[in-house]
Amino acid sequence: MRSCFGYGELEKMFERNNCLIYAFLNRDEIQNRYFSECNNEMTAFEHINFAQAVLFNK
Repeated sequence: MRSCFGYGELEKMFERNNCLIYAFLNRDEIQNRYFSECNNEMTAFEHINFAQAVLFNK
């Protein structure tokens, strides 16, 4: 899912739904991890973050 939520907003939303953020990458981290060898031919989108969440049982 793509959105423009920041870390804090996602954390609150996930907690309300019994989830925790497992991984979170901002634009710069995405660029370094996935596009660093593309010689600026491909770049990560601005205002798009990557979040991976896990569901937990209460």
